Amino acid sequence: KNENGWWLIREGKVDFTANTVAKNENGWWLIREGKVDFTANTVAKNENGWWLIREGEVDFSANTVAKNENGWWCIEGGKVNFDFTGAAENENGIWYLVDGKVDFSYNGTARWNGIDCQVIDGKVQYTDSGENKADYVWPLTGYKTISSSFGSRICPYHGQEFHNGIDIPAPSGTSIQACAAGTVIKAEYSSSFGNNIEIDHGNGVHTMYLHCSSLNVTVGQKVSQGDVIGYVGMTGDATGNHLDLRFKVSGTYVDPLTMVTPK
Repeated sequence: KNENGWWLIREGKVDFTANTVAKNENGWWLIREGKVDFTANTVAKNENGWWLIREGEVDFSANTVAKNENGWWCIEGGKVNFDFTGAAENENGIWYLVDGKVDFSYNGTARWNGIDCQVIDGKVQYTDSGENKADYVWPLTGYKTISSSFGSRICPYHGQEFHNGIDIPAPSGTSIQACAAGTVIKAEYSSSFGNNIEIDHGNGVHTMYLHCSSLNVTVGQKVSQGDVIGYVGMTGDATGNHLDLRFKVSGTYVDPLTMVTPK
């Protein structure tokens, strides 16, 4: 390094033509035009393979699905595994990969945790934990319109993002019913979610209810299916009265419409 940054030195001289992954005593770094790019979060290569870069450095602890300009890739131990075909997950969901790359054109099934799961446009839609759609009731009786679906969207607050739930418009004060019996593990306010509730239904399934005007439950409370747990509002990051309904299965968000039918 010098006062202008960190540089790749070859035979005593900065190599300004280098675009690679190289190392020093502190780790392995992404080099762009001879200089370490500490802003980089991508997948990049050197003569040893393709690597996951986080803040300019190879993250050898990473086991995930990550992207660069060429697509989304299976990362194992920080390195792209081009021999991998199957399902793998990141913070946005579970994905179907062929030869190490997410295949967004794939519609079929894939095995995940020993279960055959449906895949739509490369994404696993539902992981079965012994539950099914018949076990859950729609939380807003008579309000079935979906104003924002599960998946990528442009949010007025956050810009491009992955929406982990579905938005269901309804008048302020409309009763929100518990989709199934369970235990309330969150009943709180946050600046983004507003007044929100999370219920543990067992078998790894949780439901979340966001932007409530007010709450009707407390943490630790046992609820039955259909109990009124809160009321529709627009607290937190919301532009109108609605319920943002979310489902998690074994810690991964899934499309609520794969779990419950609007009624």
